[in-house]
Amino acid sequence: MPKPRFSLKTRFVFGLGLMLLPLLVVIGVSFSAMDHLSGILDSLAKESVAEIGPVSELQERLHQVEDAMRQERSHRGGGTVASLAPLIDRAYAEIISSSPFSQPEEKNAVLGSRHAWRQVVNLWNQGTGGLVEIDKQLHLAEQLLGQARNVALSEINLLHTQQRNSRWAADIFLGAVLLLGVGLSVLIGVVFSRAVLGPVRELEAGVRQFGDGELSARVAELSQDELGDLARTFNQMARKLEQNHQELASLSTVDFLTGLHNVREFYRLFYDETRRVDRYGHCFSLLLIDIDRFKEINDTFGHQLGDYVLQEVARKLGELIRASDHAARIGGDEFAVLLPETDVDDARDFGERIRGYFSGHAIAQVDHPDEEIRISVSIGLASYPETARNANELFAAADAALYRAKQGGRNLLCQAGLNSDPDSRSEG
Repeated sequence: MPKPRFSLKTRFVFGLGLMLLPLLVVIGVSFSAMDHLSGILDSLAKESVAEIGPVSELQERLHQVEDAMRQERSHRGGGTVASLAPLIDRAYAEIISSSPFSQPEEKNAVLGSRHAWRQVVNLWNQGTGGLVEIDKQLHLAEQLLGQARNVALSEINLLHTQQRNSRWAADIFLGAVLLLGVGLSVLIGVVFSRAVLGPVRELEAGVRQFGDGELSARVAELSQDELGDLARTFNQMARKLEQNHQELASLSTVDFLTGLHNVREFYRLFYDETRRVDRYGHCFSLLLIDIDRFKEINDTFGHQLGDYVLQEVARKLGELIRASDHAARIGGDEFAVLLPETDVDDARDFGERIRGYFSGHAIAQVDHPDEEIRISVSIGLASYPETARNANELFAAADAALYRAKQGGRNLLCQAGLNSDPDSRSEG
């Protein structure tokens, strides 16, 4: 049963959409993954600025304080330490309050550094601490800031490693999705090509077979789309052409009035049978049959009754012959019967059956069914290779025997002799 109707345009658009869908999904996933990776990079950059930047600036200020203290100790400057101290205190406060410490040791290092800095400020302001203790606390503050910076750097390096791993995983995922998308596109393309090209190839094969002369070639009507319509149209055309060819073939071999073989087909069968006998050494016989006084029937009763007489004779011949025999109308009122594998004796017996039937047969008139017309036939018999050396001699011998039957009084069967004029004659 044909499938539901979907036009080629609909199937093409649908198939193209299915082919593009996996690729669109891959593109969408790729953009999403890249956005995610960009977000990670932005987060890393912000954390770097938020943690490393302020700590580095604070380290720089501590170095400035250290230089200022050396200058003030040597009485080459004054007031620098006092001006830097509030800035450093504020920097510590901002780092502690705003930096997103993700590791406890990082925050503890910053707090420890601030505590050491406060010790430096107290010792410096009070003037009670020795220079060694101040330097020790200042170096401790710088060292702890360095530890905090190293922790932040380690964390950033870890995040970078995670980001690389995420990108590697994303690349694998994107590659897998891309392969899947390409695979699905190829699969859909194959299915679509089969759905379209399959019927096209089948139609092409059917047309080629039909063009090679195989008029019975047909194509399967599998769908209700344009290709299905084309297949049905082709099948209708093929059936019509095959029917016309059969009708033409029938017209070229069949007598239109009697339905027997026509003269052209008779000669083809006649010569084929002669060649077969020559090849295999068998025999066959030929009967030429003529309706007696047929012209008088036409002139007296009209051509309509004459045609009816011809049809009745043809019908009876068709009933009497075997399946392997061939009956043909080869002239106006002349018939021929080919009897393969039949010698002269069997052919004479068969011919007598025909002559005897028509000798006692009456045909009712068309316009007056109560009035009957009696007919008879004359028959000429020749056998091959008994009475002839080739097909032309055989036909001439049978025709001569028929002529003698007509001249001998009609309603006779005359048998041709091999090389003599006298013929065997039988009559009812």
